Amino acid sequence: MSEKASVGSVLEGKVVRLVTFGAFVEIFPGVEGLVHISQISHQHIGTPQEVLSEGETIEVKVLEVNEADKRLSLSIKDLHDAPVEEADYELPEENTGFQMSDLIGDKLKGLQNDDK
Repeated sequence: MSEKASVGSVLEGKVVRLVTFGAFVEIFPGVEGLVHISQISHQHIGTPQEVLSEGETIEVKVLEVNEADKRLSLSIKDLHDAPVEEADYELPEENTGFQMSDLIGDKLKGLQNDDK
C-alpha cells in the first residue's frame, strides 16, 4: 500500500461514504482512506456533507499510512493555503490637531502683562 500511496503524495479519489467524523475516499480499487472532518476544510464545518457529496471526485494528500491496520489518513485542507485572516485592530490615531500657540505663539512672546 505505501508504495502506491506514500506519505505526502497527492492522489485523486472518489468519496464513497460520508460519516459524522469524516469522509471515506477510495483512492485505488478496494483501497479507502479517511479524511477526518478536521482535515476537510480550513473553515469550521459541522458535517462533511456541508462541503462534500458521495460520488464526488476529489484530490487528497496522504498524511499517514498504517500498513498493519490497512488504514490511510488523508487530508483535503493540506492542499490549500489557509485563508489569511484580516487583523482586527485599530489604526493608531494620528495627531492632526493644532494648538493656538502653534498659530500665534510668536506674537504672544512680544506681549507683556501690563497689569502690574
